[in-house]
Amino acid sequence: MADVSILPATEVDFGEFTRVLNEAYQDYYVPLDMDAAQLRDNIARYNTLMTASRVATVDGATVGLGMLAQRGKRGWIGGVGVVEPYRRQGIGRKLMDGLLSAAREIDVDTVQLEVIAKNNRARALYDSMGFEEIRTLHIAEGYARFASTAYRFQEVKMGDVFKFFDAFHTTPLPWQRERASIEGLANKVTGMVALNDDGVQAFALGIFRLDVIRYVDLAHAPGQRDALKALVGEIHRQNPVAAGSIINIGEDDPAWSVLLDLGYMPYLSQHEMLLKLS
Repeated sequence: MADVSILPATEVDFGEFTRVLNEAYQDYYVPLDMDAAQLRDNIARYNTLMTASRVATVDGATVGLGMLAQRGKRGWIGGVGVVEPYRRQGIGRKLMDGLLSAAREIDVDTVQLEVIAKNNRARALYDSMGFEEIRTLHIAEGYARFASTAYRFQEVKMGDVFKFFDAFHTTPLPWQRERASIEGLANKVTGMVALNDDGVQAFALGIFRLDVIRYVDLAHAPGQRDALKALVGEIHRQNPVAAGSIINIGEDDPAWSVLLDLGYMPYLSQHEMLLKLS
């Protein structure tokens, strides 16, 4: 094989970058099919730095890529992919080396990523580079049947939800569900809260329609899991045909136990991993 060059992602045309991303992930556990505009939205939403992201080229052709995002002293690798027939030739490791070098250059202390639990090859690579597993994240779906008269339910704006966001989240959120990741969705998602005489006790953000229930985030006040259980039940009552789904909810998230009680089940899981650079 010819020499592999690892370059900043800004060295290739963005349309080419988009094409390679889709091709690299077309046969993945969760295939991607994004156009350039959608990818630009994701880059902005997750604070991805194209100058710190990397591409792999062979004889001038782009054959792989890796994306690096930054929030303060933290970094996140939002995807590493290599197209066929260039896999299993060490290009993924070269991309990872390039991303970690870039992370050090921008003064990042830690780098995190997620890897599908079934992806043993990628997991072995990350283990060999010193990443350590933090926890398991679940991609889950289900139908909930639960009613409660102890709460009132109200639709609210995202800004109103953020009044309770930090207080209701007692465990860290994965990168893609942090507040910085969802703030830009204000015009795309619905907010719902469960209230009693003491005020708001649970909230949910997402797309709630007759054909789909897709949670972006949900949480309850400490000790008020029944409020979230009632809220999820109410959202399903309003949209009785739709299956509910959520991406990357931590096994340690109190909301996960609520969803389990309501019959949600994981259909794919990921390991959240962390590497300390200093």
